[in-house]
Amino acid sequence: MAQWKRYSVARGLENIGQKVGLLLASAGVLFGSGLALSLAGVVSADNSSINFESSAYTVGNINGQNGWSKTGGYDVAVVPNTYGYPSFGGQSLRLSNSVTSGSFGDQTFAPKLSQPAGEADALDINGNPVASPKPHFEAQFDIASVTKTNQGMSLSVSPDRGDGARMSYLRFVDMSDGIHVYFDDVTDPSHVQNADTFNETDIATLSYTATHNIKFSMDFFNGPDNDVVRVYIDGNLAVTGTSWEDYYRFDQESNPGLTHNDSRVVDTLLFREGGSAVPSNAGNGYLVDNLSMLSGDFASGLPTTKDMCMKNGWQNYGSAFKNQGDCVSFIASKGKNRPTGALPQASVTHSAIGNLALSGPEQTLSFHAYDNGISANDSGWISYANPGVGLSYTVPPTCVNVSGSTAYFSYQIPADAPVAANTWVVWKVTDGSTDTAGFTTASDGNSARALCEAGSSAVANYTITSGDVVVQ
Repeated sequence: MAQWKRYSVARGLENIGQKVGLLLASAGVLFGSGLALSLAGVVSADNSSINFESSAYTVGNINGQNGWSKTGGYDVAVVPNTYGYPSFGGQSLRLSNSVTSGSFGDQTFAPKLSQPAGEADALDINGNPVASPKPHFEAQFDIASVTKTNQGMSLSVSPDRGDGARMSYLRFVDMSDGIHVYFDDVTDPSHVQNADTFNETDIATLSYTATHNIKFSMDFFNGPDNDVVRVYIDGNLAVTGTSWEDYYRFDQESNPGLTHNDSRVVDTLLFREGGSAVPSNAGNGYLVDNLSMLSGDFASGLPTTKDMCMKNGWQNYGSAFKNQGDCVSFIASKGKNRPTGALPQASVTHSAIGNLALSGPEQTLSFHAYDNGISANDSGWISYANPGVGLSYTVPPTCVNVSGSTAYFSYQIPADAPVAANTWVVWKVTDGSTDTAGFTTASDGNSARALCEAGSSAVANYTITSGDVVVQ
């Protein structure tokens, strides 16, 4: 691992509800029979969603477009999607290793989230502490091969703060049997100077001819040795490890003289071209699309509010908690008091993927939703927009339920939405000769999850004017 280490540098309407319901109906939010509107809030999160389409992105150099940066001469550009991947829409980001270097700051960085994630002592790009960083970060994207063959291509992707201070790491490498995915984390349980170990694991081999969804899920816990990083590939949990915090705390390469003991924040993704260049890959390489990032006050696969622990809710998270008090303590301490049991792991995975335009009113709905067994393990993202009322958001699901060719997923509209803020939504989509998509609402998170898991049929379907639903 020494060669990789040397590249290192220092996420029933009633009363007032009736009035709100009229506004939501105009926004395309309808309420099922007997379901009351809930205005209960959750802790806010920061999120972004990027699909590189022409309304926001121009074909050519990505540098300077909507917060992206790439000041080096690397072969990275927005390109028309002529490669036969329908889920990538009209345009995608293309990257190759025709030009590489050992540098960091001039490589390709995604637009930053406004709310960084990290531990209480984590430092920003200027080396300063961040006030109240979020304890959870998620980032996911789809990746595919341009040529659908072995190009000798390689690319690393890392949660970062914008200068190469990587807090996790995946490397994609073309080989004879497909694209191998390597995960690296760092451990130094002895806290001895420069005794940290970079641990590399080959976690997956991807097909050259299909798109693949990659997801980082990072939970930051104050103090050394305890961050939790999960990587999901196509909805399946591929590896659980830790972050690179011990490298910054105990290695002189990043911390000369070991004069301080602190971690790093995460607010962007670094797409980096290092190693040996392959000039013949110019204009080829990998495509990246459907990128989203999120930082928030929750831990992946675990409860996000005290209410989710109540009324035996703590039992919904496998063997993570020994009792209700253990669960409440985890929430009250914002993750500092970790669960006493095993963190929930993914089991069975089914997926629902779609990119739809709807009418009545005009709306768009895109989703990559993965049913990993119990709701606490489900993963993915849902992106919704209603231009008529200025409503647009990307959120993770709280439940995904795939049954045959039908899928259900629930979530809460963000607290800062201009309409329908904090409303719990349950979508039902079907994959058939004629696809369908519709939703209902629920009074609270527990009700939403119950409707999702039960497969509620009480939805208002909209006309699908374009796009496709794939449930498998």
